[in-house]
Amino acid sequence: MNRLLVVFATLLLAVPAFSAVLVDWETPPFTVNANGSINGSSADPGFDNPLVTLGVDITGDANTLNLRVITGEPAPIPWGSNYLLVHTVGNNAASPSVVTIDFQRNGSTWFAQGNTISIDLWDTNTIPDPRITLVAYDDMGNIAETIGFSPVSGDTGTVSFTTASLISRVEITDAGGDGYIADNLNFNLENTAAVPEPGSVALVGGGLLLVGLLRRRR
Repeated sequence: MNRLLVVFATLLLAVPAFSAVLVDWETPPFTVNANGSINGSSADPGFDNPLVTLGVDITGDANTLNLRVITGEPAPIPWGSNYLLVHTVGNNAASPSVVTIDFQRNGSTWFAQGNTISIDLWDTNTIPDPRITLVAYDDMGNIAETIGFSPVSGDTGTVSFTTASLISRVEITDAGGDGYIADNLNFNLENTAAVPEPGSVALVGGGLLLVGLLRRRR
């Protein structure tokens, strides 16, 4: 009985492990002018290694010219020193750049809580509207939420997701094809490997209750 209690207690302690993450392109130290992976190319260590530490991967597709860590944000952006600059190929709206934020790096079991994901954006191209489209995919690969970036005033704003789903990745499409600036990616990670299935916990609990009743009857 004591062993069973230990097993049950272990399951109960295996609650979802959450970790708040901020990607501000400064900490841990990112290398200024370091480039990210484009269309399967290798990323610079000063770009990729800090992201690995934070538990996220950010890559661009064939229509992305480069992803680069830049310092000295333009005056309208009060976000900090460094930021991510996204360049598109030929500024062609017909072939928009898609940047993927992947919370399952190298097949890990980490996912982001949807309603904790937010990112600051700056895009000066007012056409089309929305200027940028963000799509969040859940842990099954289905679309959980789609948000269009349309600043109320000026060219900057924060996009925040509201879905309660666990999110495996977010795809950012530059509708205007002119590139943009991104900063302050916030999210909470959940280690799903540490979360017991509710049915499993109930089954173990029921079994322990039955064993306890049988011992009393003896």
